[in-house]
Amino acid sequence: MLAGNGISIPNRDHPMSDLQVTTGLVAVFDILGYQNFVDNNSVKDAAEKVLKAVAALETEIPELTAKTFYTKTKGVENWISSSKRLILSDTILFSVPAPPPSQKAKIDETQDDVGVWIAFLIQCIVLGRHMFAYGLPVRGAIGYGEFYVEQNCLFGRPIMDAYRKMQQLDFVGSVMLPDTTTLWKSKIIAHVKSPRFLGNFLGADYLAPLRGDTEEKLFVLNSLCRKDDDPDITSGDIRQTVLGAFFAHNKDVPESVMSKVRNTEKLLRFLKLKFPNPIS
Repeated sequence: MLAGNGISIPNRDHPMSDLQVTTGLVAVFDILGYQNFVDNNSVKDAAEKVLKAVAALETEIPELTAKTFYTKTKGVENWISSSKRLILSDTILFSVPAPPPSQKAKIDETQDDVGVWIAFLIQCIVLGRHMFAYGLPVRGAIGYGEFYVEQNCLFGRPIMDAYRKMQQLDFVGSVMLPDTTTLWKSKIIAHVKSPRFLGNFLGADYLAPLRGDTEEKLFVLNSLCRKDDDPDITSGDIRQTVLGAFFAHNKDVPESVMSKVRNTEKLLRFLKLKFPNPIS
């Protein structure tokens, strides 16, 4: 779990002036039901399953990204390799340096300032899909701004804002913070006219259910975004599929968790209507 002021504490002997300020994207994920999972399974088994899901990113993200970009570009490998991934118990954190998108009248996904956003969002989608398939569903939030990096220590406003928003979500899925969504839409989506632009398929505005029976209109990532040869989790009984992820690995599903089950099913049905076809 994240500490109140960051991910970890820098070495007291290391001068704070050496901290590297990075502008970029961050995503914070929480594994739902993790404590119950650990209680009902060995810690070794828990660690292996989480690490397996994250390790799968190394092969699947470049493959999915390269396949869905109009032009295969060397930038894809650079965007993926520049990402950092940290696992801290039930919390997973991704980050990547990302300059503000350009103001060019015509942009496409082969440009660094656009491609790094798309590759990062795909990374988040793939993680969510893998964790759901492994029976360790996650919720997450994505922010943009300045943060500080020193070895495995990351802290800053976008990280904490993403953490707070993630904690509010009452469903399995990932959202963008409102100010990050504004940047994504105004600097990228608004300037790409092609209906086949990959960015158009990575998410949509959705009235997201939050804890405390509240709702907020947020940009939700399209967790159904997949290659045409990937399995479609909505092809069968969606409610049963969702319950299967929550019950997996001998986990209990108390009545207090059922709102997340219902809300996740509702989101998947929305995404299936909004994005009926895989990326091909």
